Amino acid sequence: MALHRRGILTNPSELSCVFCFRHREDGAHLFFSCYFSIEVWRNVLKWIGLSTPMDVEGIDHFLLFGELFKVKDKGRVRHLVWLATTWNLWKMRNNVIFQGVIPDSSALLDSIKLSSWIWFNGRYGRNVFCPLSNWCLDPISCIQSA
Repeated sequence: MALHRRGILTNPSELSCVFCFRHREDGAHLFFSCYFSIEVWRNVLKWIGLSTPMDVEGIDHFLLFGELFKVKDKGRVRHLVWLATTWNLWKMRNNVIFQGVIPDSSALLDSIKLSSWIWFNGRYGRNVFCPLSNWCLDPISCIQSA
């Protein structure tokens, strides 16, 4: 929608969400309202052991996610998975547009796990050893051990 407002995208078919083709793509839809993104968030929450519905978007989604991620005194780390999720959704969107990739929520969850593990180890790697296999099974335990 931002490119449309700037006159770069003029064809209405170019404005559709690349995941669902049902709605115009804007940030709120792409990251939080699209059925594909909702499925991804559901899978991420399941992975970290939560089942709370996230019926908010934007900064409210970010803040609520941080509150749900039950870790003490870990500051920005509690948002690490949220950031990895939005980053990987954006990368998937671009791969669909520019490389013709078919959206796959299972593969995307694997990418989110890997990205968040790399970022976690970049922050705490010298103080904590958390193998990728442990991270994929229980990221909360890895964060709590930091």
